[in-house]
Amino acid sequence: MNKKIIILLLIALQVAFLTSAQAFSVRTHLIEIQIDESGFANITEKFNLKFQTPSEVTEFREAAQENSSSVLAWQSDYNFFYPHFGEIADKIIEKSSVTYEEQTQTLVLNYVLANRFSQIKTEEPRQTTWRIPNRNLSAFENSGLIVIPENTSIKITLPKNAQIILLEPNTSIKQENNTIFLSGISTSTFNLEYTIIQPLSTNINIFERIREALSNTPILFIGIIVTIITIIVFVKRKTIQQKIEDYLIKNSELKPHPQDEEVDLDL
Repeated sequence: MNKKIIILLLIALQVAFLTSAQAFSVRTHLIEIQIDESGFANITEKFNLKFQTPSEVTEFREAAQENSSSVLAWQSDYNFFYPHFGEIADKIIEKSSVTYEEQTQTLVLNYVLANRFSQIKTEEPRQTTWRIPNRNLSAFENSGLIVIPENTSIKITLPKNAQIILLEPNTSIKQENNTIFLSGISTSTFNLEYTIIQPLSTNINIFERIREALSNTPILFIGIIVTIITIIVFVKRKTIQQKIEDYLIKNSELKPHPQDEEVDLDL
């Protein structure tokens, strides 16, 4: 075979390989992190895919049916797919699920971490300060920097009663109420601290207090009941006294006795 033809075939095969390798890609990557009051997180990663040919769509659909909800199976087939916040040593995944939304061509990974996503910094009787460690973003580290690409968005939603007290860097991070958004940034450090204040209860449940007193200190509970009865008797003493007098008068009225019939005795 002509040497030129062989070279042309090799070039054609290489171009075809590169074209097929670059055809299938991730268009956008959205990571939603929902943190509860105890510092645990529910994380959802959405990979919106971009296909070039119908055959790629068909092949991926078949892979979705085969891999089902197995994270390991998906990881072995596609190097872009992995839990970005479940790869850290102490961030063990407690449970996970994978679904493929064919209509939107989005691969969805949902997982819950066994350990806290936020760490307690200080704790007081009515207020706790939490911090999200910088190492939580270690999956995005590159040459000592935290680099989040333009096509990647991280949405961190704190509890509703949380108050953000520190956010660094504050110039390149978007914040809306108790939610922050990270996208297209490069920074050497990331700091997020917030507090959660426990409100005082304004509603006093009398029955609950009585129940607690009965279970914890029976003698005190009996004393409280006796005190309450004594107070009621003292306040209602006139009414009670009047009712007693009325009862005595009613039941002590003198009623005329019937006259004894005369009995004639014949002697």
